[in-house]
Amino acid sequence: MLALVSGLSAVHEEMIRLMVESEALCVESRKLLATSHNLIAQSRRLLNPAWEVSGASDGEVHPPTNGNGGYLPPYELGCLVRDKLKSGKLLILPNAKCWAGPATGRVTCAVCDEIIFGGVECEVGEPHSAVFSHLICHSVWCQESRNLREQDSTATP
Repeated sequence: MLALVSGLSAVHEEMIRLMVESEALCVESRKLLATSHNLIAQSRRLLNPAWEVSGASDGEVHPPTNGNGGYLPPYELGCLVRDKLKSGKLLILPNAKCWAGPATGRVTCAVCDEIIFGGVECEVGEPHSAVFSHLICHSVWCQESRNLREQDSTATP
């Protein structure tokens, strides 16, 4: 009789252990399911820009800085681009075409020499010889390139 009671007790303990383990696995499964739902929503936003979250929800944008913790004003950025174009460190862009996408934080801007993280990074040139720039830097680079092309066309008879 004692063997029957101790056998029942062992089964009872095993059932309690399985129930506790099942509850913990359910909680973990719910966490994984929530993470999966978030990843699915993010991939939908990447595949279809119409579903993209925009505005202040995009995350922090980090424009180029002046080395003292402040951001480069457009005039200083323009001066920097003109200097680099004249010295040959930057090529004169034939047009404003580029590939653009979310910043990876792994490349340096060809214009301001800052790492591009947050916001958009622009890829200019061929895939194996491309250079990258911040969106604002690319805009100024395009404008200054256009100005130089116009000067060259008016200078030649």
